[in-house]
Amino acid sequence: MYKSEEFDDGDPTCAGESIAAVMQSSAITITVAGMTVTVVAEGSITTTIHDINGRTIATAQSANGSAEIDMAGFTPGIYIVTATTANDCITRKIIL
Repeated sequence: MYKSEEFDDGDPTCAGESIAAVMQSSAITITVAGMTVTVVAEGSITTTIHDINGRTIATAQSANGSAEIDMAGFTPGIYIVTATTANDCITRKIIL
C-alpha cells in the first residue's frame, strides 16, 4: 500500500510557484499503481526518486512523454518523486 501527497522539497527547479499552483497548472501527471510510478507529460521528461535522506534511488528519462519506475524492490519508507519537463516541475511524496 502507498500514500501519495503534495510535497515542497525546496528543489530550485520547481521554485517560483507554490505546489498548489503547480498541481493546478502542470501538464505533468504522476500516478502510482501497485508498486509502479508512472509519469506522463508532453515532450521529454526526467523523473527522479529520492529517499527521505535525499539519496537518489532511481532516475528515468523519456523523450516520448511517458516514464515508469518499478518500486517493487524498494524498502518500505518515504520517497520523494520529482518529474521535470522543459516547462513544468512537480514533486510528490510517496509512502510505501
